[in-house]
Amino acid sequence: MPTFWQKLAAERGFLRVQAPMEGVTDIAFRAWLSRYAPPDIYFTEFSSFSGLLQGRADTMRRLSNDQAGEQGVQRPLVAQLWGNDAEQLGVALPRLVELGFDGVDLNFGCPHRKIVAKPAGGGLLQEGEQSRALAMLQCCLSARAAGEIPPSFGISVKTRPGFARPDWGFLFRLLDCRAGGRGLDALTVHFRLASVPKSHSQGQGKSKGHINHKDNSLWAKFATALPQPWQDGPCYWNQSEKLLKLRRQSSGSGTLLLGSGGLGPGLSSTSWAAAQATGLDGWMAARALFDDPLYLGRSDCSGRQRDGGKYCEDWTNCWQRTRLPRRLFLLQQHLLLYRRYFYHEGQGQGPIGKHAGFYEVFKKFYRVYLPQVTFWAGGRATEEDKEGTRLLSTLQVSRSVEEALEILNKRSGSS
Repeated sequence: MPTFWQKLAAERGFLRVQAPMEGVTDIAFRAWLSRYAPPDIYFTEFSSFSGLLQGRADTMRRLSNDQAGEQGVQRPLVAQLWGNDAEQLGVALPRLVELGFDGVDLNFGCPHRKIVAKPAGGGLLQEGEQSRALAMLQCCLSARAAGEIPPSFGISVKTRPGFARPDWGFLFRLLDCRAGGRGLDALTVHFRLASVPKSHSQGQGKSKGHINHKDNSLWAKFATALPQPWQDGPCYWNQSEKLLKLRRQSSGSGTLLLGSGGLGPGLSSTSWAAAQATGLDGWMAARALFDDPLYLGRSDCSGRQRDGGKYCEDWTNCWQRTRLPRRLFLLQQHLLLYRRYFYHEGQGQGPIGKHAGFYEVFKKFYRVYLPQVTFWAGGRATEEDKEGTRLLSTLQVSRSVEEALEILNKRSGSS
């Protein structure tokens, strides 16, 4: 029985997927995307299946699913889980079905030091730990084959080509894993190694919480032997042909292959077209949503045109050309959705939580919506840019969603 992965691939041709991002892709942001820039597939934040089983508040917040409200149009919705215990995962899968998710995605690629040390995420790519990852995948496939979860429930994996060096054999085993005649529905590969921090490779210094390959003896051992592009740690898409070859050689011919990493204006003004040219079945956009939050929903310039599959040659300035009133409207709608889902309003079922820390997490979005005029902009900055920068400074020191909305309402009233 086909899942939503196969159905959407047949319908759309090339899938545009919203990547799971910690502290970003919560229920409010997904609701905002569903209104203004809907992707083909939605993903939750990065969540542990042990936290799901224990009913921890932070995990349940990440996996919140308002099926009766805005979430009704956020379909299909995939829960991305991490952990290292196949038995716990087997118990958690029926719970995901009860919560209304359309599929599960196993994270075998997170490079954060604390996650790697468990070992989970990218730590499962290390030699000696890969068997845990394969056992978890086999658990999901066996549960579906045995009818413990619906046959239409999607099963996917997001991983990397390797830990300290490429390990295509592990990816082959993932593609070859089967139960009841069915394997993975989709495999997403972030084309960077788990032990190479992205920010370090881009000259931004050490990345807190990530493995620093200068201090990593395993990396030092292999650095001189590794072929480019793996030494420097940036994202390289030219390895996608190896992934396609693995699929042809494995029994997972029905598995969709998606790429991830480096999809943004900093690399190419034709990055969507370049992603499609890899021959993969789709791409996950993460950082690109901070460069242009409307990116996944563009139909006229920066996104795929559904009627022809064509791409804009100059999408990098689409969001930059968006006028300030439109940006403020979109920001206000995001704030309203955030208040709806994370703050008590005195009516109906209580929202997920009320905590000052939640609002501090939201503040990262202000830099997405509002222009930032730097000292080197010179005379190129417009009055709107300068006003947006002043608003950004004011909103960054606001203490609540209500205060931020009041600031935006005053600006709207005076304009």
